[in-house]
Parts: sequence; structure tokens; C-alpha cells
Amino acid sequence: MIDTRDNKLAKRNLRRAPKNQGTVLVQVALFLTVWAALAALSVDMARVRSAREAMQNALDHAALEGLRGRDVQGEQGRREVAARAIRLAFDADLVEAGLDSGPPLGAGAVVEVGELAGIPGAGGLQPETIALWKPEPVLNLENQTFGDLVAGTFQEGLGTVLEAADYSRADFAVADPEFAEQAPAFLARLRRTRPDQPLDRVPAISSAGPTLSLLFGFGALLQPVPGSGFDIKRDGVTVRAASIASSTKALAAALGPAGRGLLQVSLVDEPSPGVGLVPAIDFEVWQSLSIGDSLSFESSSDGSLQEPGSSALIGNLWLASGGLAVADSSAASDLPSPSELGVLLDSADAAAGGAGLRALAIQRTAVDGTVEIVGFGAVQASAGPNLLWSLVKLEPSIAGERVSAHVPPAWLALEPGGPLERPGLTADHAALNGALLAPILAR
Repeated sequence: MIDTRDNKLAKRNLRRAPKNQGTVLVQVALFLTVWAALAALSVDMARVRSAREAMQNALDHAALEGLRGRDVQGEQGRREVAARAIRLAFDADLVEAGLDSGPPLGAGAVVEVGELAGIPGAGGLQPETIALWKPEPVLNLENQTFGDLVAGTFQEGLGTVLEAADYSRADFAVADPEFAEQAPAFLARLRRTRPDQPLDRVPAISSAGPTLSLLFGFGALLQPVPGSGFDIKRDGVTVRAASIASSTKALAAALGPAGRGLLQVSLVDEPSPGVGLVPAIDFEVWQSLSIGDSLSFESSSDGSLQEPGSSALIGNLWLASGGLAVADSSAASDLPSPSELGVLLDSADAAAGGAGLRALAIQRTAVDGTVEIVGFGAVQASAGPNLLWSLVKLEPSIAGERVSAHVPPAWLALEPGGPLERPGLTADHAALNGALLAPILAR
């Protein structure tokens, strides 16, 4: 027997079926359209990130070089070095003149996309315009806030900080042009912006490249910003990057090749090449000197330092091979033995005449009697016959090379509570005045 009720229900469903056919295909098509637009836009945003990272990498190096040259290259000289560092970051063969012989480098592509019937991008790519942007930063000797290269003071502890429209920053106080050469921090900046931005292309102060054009994102549902006149499809994407280097007391200083470098001590060939004698004076003696005060001292046969005509000890000669690190030296391993000292003094005395010294080590004696280096002092000094030294204590100075503000592993071990605790070590280092400074990337 046939259930007529079921037959009627089946017929009703058959009559309704055509009305639902094809809806899934429409939904899939709409989803694919939106997905394709988002995927295309994400490709362009990846290009933006890549360009910004290239700019940031160049700026990190330039900011450090600009600060490193503060006390050795003069204001214009250090800015020229920083600007050149940026240019060379995008020069494959590191030769500014002529064409690059290596792979192409740049801070993102420069591409023009034409309009058609007033629709941005509809005209397609303009092949003849495709290139890589090569920044050409300017010196900004007037030290304007919006310039490419700016001297100032970095404010720590503010977290993430964004630049305002006028390029001012909460974490960076721009120095008055008259005092820019003494500023303890240095900012380097690159930007790719629209040509109608008034602060971005001021001769001798600021420079900018073209915005980054969309290539794949024209299909995205991006509309002009109402009332602003800005259309990302027509105007492209603005890319800005900045880096700040600041100065801090050096935690390590190294001798250069064959012993020459920042600590220009006398050179010797025995007992091994590159070994030198580095004078270190006591922390209390150094702290008692005011900026501009002079001090003379000479070495005795046991490697101790004393003022001429006095038996009072004010320091020691240290045996340096490759470098010195704060809190990473001890009397047991680094002060020369009598036999070593005899060889070193004979060789050093012959080579010491007129040797210049821009820094010396500052030592202290720990509670357990260990002599350790707590920092480096900035000086203008010279060595005469018989290792008679004469120095003048300087304002805190940024070393031009071969110093570091990075914490040596031994310093961590000697922190209060560490396995080799040295009470007062960090406090003495923090209190050190007239210190040799090292540039460090702050932002």
C-alpha cells in the first residue's frame, strides 16, 4: 500500500529544489573574489615590510657610525660618514662611483602604474619606470627635527614611540644646533613619501623617495579617505624608518691589530705578537681628578705606577693581549710577572716615545684583594722615555672604534648574587666620571 502522504512530500521537495540550485557556487565565487583581493593586498604589504626592513638595517648602522664619530671626526665629518653608510648599504660592490657590479640592492622598488579613464592602476605597469630606490640622505647641519640626520638626547624607558607628523618624538630631544656636536645620541632617518609633504624634501635638511606603489592590491576594495584627497591606489604607500644610537659607559675595550688601536700602548714582539702594557690607575685617584686636571706617573720595576718623586702607588701596568673587559681581569692572570715585565719594559720603552693614549683602564681592589678593571677613562696622554706618562682628564668621550657597551659574560657572573660576586663593582662602574663611552643602538 502506498503512503500518499510521503508521495506528496516528495513532490513538494522536487518543486522547491530548482530555487536552491547554484547558491553554493555564487557563495564560493564571492569568497574567492574577496580572498584573491586580500591575497593580492598581502603581497603588496609584504613588499612594504621588506622595503622598511632594508631601510631600517641601513639606518641602524648609520646611527651608530654617526655617534661613533662625534669626538673624532667633527660635526660635518660624522654626518658625512653616516650618510655614506646609508648609501653603501644599497651599493652591491661598495664602490659609490659607477654602476654596481653585484646583485641589485635598494630600499624597495620604484614602479609607476598608469591610470586609464581616471581609474588608478587601470593603465598597467610602466616598464620603463621600474627601478630600485637608492637613498641619498643629506647632512642637516642645521639639526632640524625633521632632517635626515639629527643629534640629540635619547629618553629611555618610554616603550614604543611613534613619530608625529612633524617628526618630533617623545623619546628624542633634538639638540640646539650650537650644541649638536656634544649631543649624546644620534638619529638617522629614511622615508618614502608623497611629493606634497612639505618637510620631506627641504634642500640640505631632508630627503625622501617616492611612495611604494601597489602592484597587486588594485583589486582590493580600498577606497579614497573621505575629505583627505588621499587614494592609496593612486598615491601609493608611505614608508618611514628611523634609528637612534645613544652613548653609554664602555664595558669593554680592545687593542687593535698588532696592538695598535684605541688603547695605543707601547708595542712589543715578545713574548707574543700583539701583547702590550696598558696603564690602569686606581678608581679613587681617577675620581679625585676634575675634568681638565693633569696627572703624571711612571712605572717601577714591579709594574706598579706611582707619581714621580713619590712612593705612593696609584695603579698598575696590565698585560693586554687582544683586549680588556670590565670586571673580566684579575691580578693573578693579567698583571705581568717580573720576568715578563723585564722583556716588556725594555721593548715598550724603545717604542713608547710620543705614543698617544685616548683612554686608560680604571682599576679597583675588591674585598678579597683581587684587582679588577671597572671601566675606562677618557684622556689625552702621551708616554715619554722610561714610560713616564703625562695625561689630562677629558669630558666623557665617545671612542671612535674598538670599544663595546655589550655586557661581557664575566660581568654577568660578577653581578651581586652571581657565582663570583664582587660587592660594589657595578656601583663603581656606574659612578665612574670622565668615562670612555661606547655607542649602542637604543631604538
